[in-house]
Amino acid sequence: MDALSLLLQRQSIAQLQEPAPCGVALEQILQAGLRAPDHGALHPWLFVVAQGEGRQRLGDLLAEAALVQDMSPDAVEKARKAPLRAPLVITVVARIQPHDKVPPLEQQLSAGCAVMAMQMAAQAQGFGGIWRSGWFIFDRLLHQRLGLHELDQIVGFLYLGTPATTPKPPRPLASDAFIRYL
Repeated sequence: MDALSLLLQRQSIAQLQEPAPCGVALEQILQAGLRAPDHGALHPWLFVVAQGEGRQRLGDLLAEAALVQDMSPDAVEKARKAPLRAPLVITVVARIQPHDKVPPLEQQLSAGCAVMAMQMAAQAQGFGGIWRSGWFIFDRLLHQRLGLHELDQIVGFLYLGTPATTPKPPRPLASDAFIRYL
């Protein structure tokens, strides 16, 4: 698949199953993330890869955060099971570094670009994925449990695997609703 077709056909796939990317395929996905735009060459990202039992450990951390926030038992259990919706979950963190010319927002955007690049690399190799967020990304206890620094910010969780169903073709969007020319 050529690059332009990949970008024009990009879509999120929520229903994922084994196999997950591994070996060379996973390494290429991670390397694509490392090629994200990066003002100042700060490399402002960290990828925390959870597969196998690592997904259960991530689920336990999410459940702990939900419990501390006094959520219902159902919400705590839902948080615990969240990483099990895909065979591989990459938590993408913006590692914010104080810098005169590169504000935190640019560093967060760079980490966000890394998520997109990884999702595209996965799709190019026949895998599916979805970028998830939610309240988890702002939870400071979760940040602490993941060993993140005070300024770091989770920008999302990239769920990856093999699509469980054949995705519908992406619907065309009316560009005039989203684009304005000066």
